[in-house]
Amino acid sequence: MIILLATVYLIKFFAGEQLGGTGITAAEVWTILPYALIFNVACFVFSIIIGKVSHLSIRDAFTIAIEVSLHNTTLALLIGGTLLNNQDLVKPALIYSMFSFWSAVLFSLITIWLYKDQLKKETN
Repeated sequence: MIILLATVYLIKFFAGEQLGGTGITAAEVWTILPYALIFNVACFVFSIIIGKVSHLSIRDAFTIAIEVSLHNTTLALLIGGTLLNNQDLVKPALIYSMFSFWSAVLFSLITIWLYKDQLKKETN
């Protein structure tokens, strides 16, 4: 399944529009990337803040943050590329998907490090 998903993303990213790709250019990547990064970090931060304000456990707030920041980019590819037939709508989702998984891993490690004592208390 992962190999199939990776193949779809590779085709969308590197293939030309005539072969099913987005035809994305380096200039477009550099234009969209800062906004995608800011959006990703904002999703993590605001999810944790809302979880804390709502008096959720850190484990629940962390779960919400991961879910919110790992948006369904495959669905965005389907809607933008297939249903709306507009490759320009696919480009932000494609760029966001390049790093969203890895930023979630990094966010997880940072959260575990910052809240290790609280997570231990919740487990007991």
